[in-house]
Amino acid sequence: KAVSKLSTLPFLKAFNAYGTKLTGAALSELQHMPSLEALYLAQTEIKEADMAAFNRAHPNAPIRYIASETFPKSTLAAPTLEFDHPIFTQETKLAARATFKEAAIYYTVDQSDPDSTSTLYTDPISITQNTTVRAISHLKGWNASPIAEASFRKAAITPKEISLLAKPHREYVGDGASTLIDLNRGSKDHKDGHWLGFEAVNTGVDIVLEKDQQVNSVTISALSAPNSWIFFPAAIEVYQGERPEQLELVQQVVYEVEKPTSEVTQRFFDIPLSGHSGKHLRIVVKSRMKNPDWHASAGSNSWVFIDEILLN
Repeated sequence: KAVSKLSTLPFLKAFNAYGTKLTGAALSELQHMPSLEALYLAQTEIKEADMAAFNRAHPNAPIRYIASETFPKSTLAAPTLEFDHPIFTQETKLAARATFKEAAIYYTVDQSDPDSTSTLYTDPISITQNTTVRAISHLKGWNASPIAEASFRKAAITPKEISLLAKPHREYVGDGASTLIDLNRGSKDHKDGHWLGFEAVNTGVDIVLEKDQQVNSVTISALSAPNSWIFFPAAIEVYQGERPEQLELVQQVVYEVEKPTSEVTQRFFDIPLSGHSGKHLRIVVKSRMKNPDWHASAGSNSWVFIDEILLN
């Protein structure tokens, strides 16, 4: 029916049908187009024998048939992941949306790569624990999309007091120590006012809890922007105890420096603890101090930027 209407257009010179369900019946309509000079067909249901017969009968408007193998499968766009905020205290929800309504969305929450055997998305996902959601769009006849990813972190314990171990640079002070427990994660722009920046100095915080209690994990949100001389922490240490003068080292994690890159990246650093109890915590975030050898300004002072410290 659509081709029949098109055949009435007096100035239509070219017709392109790719990946449609047109059959040989369409050719009887196409031959009536008065100005038609070229037909381009690929991946239709019109038989090659019918197209060859059409070309013999209409040498002035031949079909330029393109073999199916000329066109590799197109790749879907990654699904859009929608949520209010990546940091929460009790529960948050994530919704996913594909570019095409016919596409299915599959996701994982265990850091593995999703595929068509993963969990099928149907309704918004309820998130109550530290979780990374990884999702793809899938549609028959298309390549699966790239992976979309969103990380969420819970902040179940609210500090009573927090103080910095080192002063941030005067240009990146945020709201002081409270910036690290406001549950408002910064953007990839280190100048957005949500980050504390430290040049060639180790930093961290002293935290006082409401009561002597067990802490199972600490999460640090940090930024990497090598072109701005900003690198992820070299190491993170956690101390805990009943009194500030009697703190015990309960966990230390060392991290490798980033590979050569110009990308700006945010990352949650999760430090599991052994369930030690204590009202006082000291969290030390160690800087790399100097840019790595691969950097354009190797050996110059590097920076560490942090914006949230979460306790569970």
